Amino acid sequence: MVTICFEKHEENYKRVVQFPDKTKHECDGVVILPKWHSPETWSWIKPLYEYSRDELAKEGQAVAEALLGNQGIDFLRENNGNSLKIIITENKKLPEISRVPWEIACIDGEFVLTDLFIPIIRRPDHIRIKSKLQINRPLRMALLSASPQNQDTLMVEEELISVALALGESIAEGRIIVDEILNCTREKLKEIFRSNPYDIVYFTGHGAFRENTGYLILESPDGSADFMSSSDFVSALRRQQDVVLVFLNCCNAAAVGRQEAEALRGFDDVARRVLKLGVPEVIATQAAIFDITGRTIMKAFFEELCRDKPLDVAAALTIARCDVESDHSQFHDFYQFVHFSALHKEPQIEIRQQEDSERPDENWQDKIVHRTENKTILDKNFVGRFSYISQIEDGWWMDSVKTIGIHGLGGIGKTFLCNRMEERALMHPVTSKRMNQSIWIDFREGKGKTLAGFLTQLAGIAHDLGFTEYQKVLDDHEIFPAPLEKLRPLNDHLNARFKGKVLLILDNLETVVNQNGVFHDREIKRWFRELTVRTPLSTKVLVTCRHRFNFFPEGRQLVKTKWIHLTELGFTERICLINQHAELRNLKNDQKHEILRTAGGHPFLVNLIVSYLQRNPVLPDAIKNASREVAEYAKLDGFLSLLSAEALDWLCIAAIFPEPRIFIGL
Repeated sequence: MVTICFEKHEENYKRVVQFPDKTKHECDGVVILPKWHSPETWSWIKPLYEYSRDELAKEGQAVAEALLGNQGIDFLRENNGNSLKIIITENKKLPEISRVPWEIACIDGEFVLTDLFIPIIRRPDHIRIKSKLQINRPLRMALLSASPQNQDTLMVEEELISVALALGESIAEGRIIVDEILNCTREKLKEIFRSNPYDIVYFTGHGAFRENTGYLILESPDGSADFMSSSDFVSALRRQQDVVLVFLNCCNAAAVGRQEAEALRGFDDVARRVLKLGVPEVIATQAAIFDITGRTIMKAFFEELCRDKPLDVAAALTIARCDVESDHSQFHDFYQFVHFSALHKEPQIEIRQQEDSERPDENWQDKIVHRTENKTILDKNFVGRFSYISQIEDGWWMDSVKTIGIHGLGGIGKTFLCNRMEERALMHPVTSKRMNQSIWIDFREGKGKTLAGFLTQLAGIAHDLGFTEYQKVLDDHEIFPAPLEKLRPLNDHLNARFKGKVLLILDNLETVVNQNGVFHDREIKRWFRELTVRTPLSTKVLVTCRHRFNFFPEGRQLVKTKWIHLTELGFTERICLINQHAELRNLKNDQKHEILRTAGGHPFLVNLIVSYLQRNPVLPDAIKNASREVAEYAKLDGFLSLLSAEALDWLCIAAIFPEPRIFIGL
């Protein structure tokens, strides 16, 4: 490891270079050209991407001489490919030194980063060195993206597809779990950091640096830009205790301001604030970059980082830079990516293997009771949805919410999510949070849409739970005149047999209630009210509906409730669903890319495309065009929410599959 630091010396600078054998070389009077760091000329005479390789190599030679001196350059010439890192210590009193693009250092026409394969790492001098590192297996990653409507358009979808392809094998093999947050708002970001521990946080979108302060540009609820300052981002990130890497793939996340009276004022960029918080490694950009540059860097970086080997951020970033350079394009703005590290030269790494405590030997499905043939069984078609799972569990266990509604398009996965929550609730590793029984009531057409259908299910469920006399309670309108009175004996039974620790799932409420909370049958409304309010205190309730409605239209909120909007699958979730099929997992990335773009994020459409490909190796243009059109319609909740489940299914099938030919023969 070669370490380099600078101090002010008269009109110029003093440089101290320490070599791996601990010998030091000091040099006074080092000249740092103003064009490398002056805010007026820092963007160079022209942007980096406008330089030819030869022109950039010439500038890089001068930068290398200022950084390493003759002794350092000679040392690298004689290194003979040995593993080596260059650590630049950033002096908090000299922000201009931090603005120099040291990453373009070049020796004899060979760039240090991409030709000599030597990482250049920055380390602010006010950052504490970390000698221990804890890493989870599997890794957990938060993938945040934002593209506000009133900012320059970004190809976010292309980048997320690239992320999905880069991580597809690692996800399929259980090496990493990814939570995707699309259209990231300030509240979504806080929610995701509050809900789960992460090893890696990745942000893609716009960044800014104004008046000596760095910003991530998130989305407001209306889709416009929301400038989140470095201090606000760090405040939200503070909840995370285990993050080992933050990757900020946006412009100016590591830009440096002017020196002012306050010593650290020039270092109020997002990257260095995150490092100061205690995150050991950060990757960010000094200036503006091409969208395609960030996308290419990211894909190569994560493909390398998540291989089945020790985590090495410096090596992965160096390989990613080489991949961009090898495409022979003049996207030299990839040198604007900088790597900050607070890790010790040889840190102690502790691998924390996460045990799978959710699937013990006992058959958890024996604890489920229902009286509907529509009850689905959790299978391999359920993938991801980790952020939604966390929102539900946080609502139950942290916010004292009793009833949680899940709304979204037909086929979007509401019932599957309830299946997953059912499994987690019945098999929760924390005893106090573990449910002892699950009850499933279906309100579909032909089941619970009518009062008779609902009561038939309820009586059958009570019978299966050992309350064989409950039908008599339902039939007795004198002693038990109303749902309130009729439910009490069942509640007593649930308390006595299951200690009240029951998960109650009320599925497909769109058949009985409109968006204003008005039920077509007043008696069903009364039963719904009692089930969501009067069931035992330890009982948790999940409600699914294609539209959100007011649980308490009269105004008096009897219990704490919460609605969650279930939207389309994230790109990593889509690739995970595809990779679960052996015949599709080995497809080339460009073929998977085509599937991702064709199927969109609706799980039903993804499964239809997968089913088609299992029988036909090539997707016809007609299917691509039709499914894209349906995927666009799938975003129009107001339109599709008017359709029945069966109508929506037939719409999707009609759009994707060509009309069958009818042959009339004699």
